[in-house]
Amino acid sequence: MKNLVTIILIAINLVFAHSDGWMNEGMMHGNGYSYFMIILVILITLSLLYLIKNMFSHKSVSAIDILNSRLARNEITVEEFRKLKSVIDE
Repeated sequence: MKNLVTIILIAINLVFAHSDGWMNEGMMHGNGYSYFMIILVILITLSLLYLIKNMFSHKSVSAIDILNSRLARNEITVEEFRKLKSVIDE
């Protein structure tokens, strides 16, 4: 994850460090357009980082964990818990 953040920050730096870059060309020549592009790139980068973080942070829950939580919430009785646990253990 740190490597990905580093690569993205280097790419942003390369885009904005070049004095004749794409931000100074086109129909709109002004600071307003440049600031808009900076904010846009930052928002896109943050969105991508958020999506990547959520993509890799899924935690798998085992069947035993689900049974334990259902028992703790009194959704099933102890007898049902034992029956279901024996089925899972098979």
